[in-house]
Amino acid sequence: MAGELFGGVSHDMENLVSTTNPEVLDPGKISTDVDGVFADGMKNQFPIFDVDKEDFFNNMKAERKRLRFKPETAASQYLRGSKYNRPFFIQYKGDDGHFMRKVK
Repeated sequence: MAGELFGGVSHDMENLVSTTNPEVLDPGKISTDVDGVFADGMKNQFPIFDVDKEDFFNNMKAERKRLRFKPETAASQYLRGSKYNRPFFIQYKGDDGHFMRKVK
């Protein structure tokens, strides 16, 4: 609260920055708990996978019961390898912005 009064960064603002900026360590080379599948980043101990615009927004539909990704993407391989039981993030970076979603 005092930070807001004096123009500094408040605790709430720090939390917002930490949740909107994923912790990326050596992009594209982060091993996951599924053999042979590598993530593009990590956030809150969960892997982040880059997907294209079509995969990201098609999986946002409310009536969709099961996630669908193109067959040979890292997100698809992680889903199959983890038997659909482990949470992860998908992200889309494009001209219209950076979007991230937690799956599960």
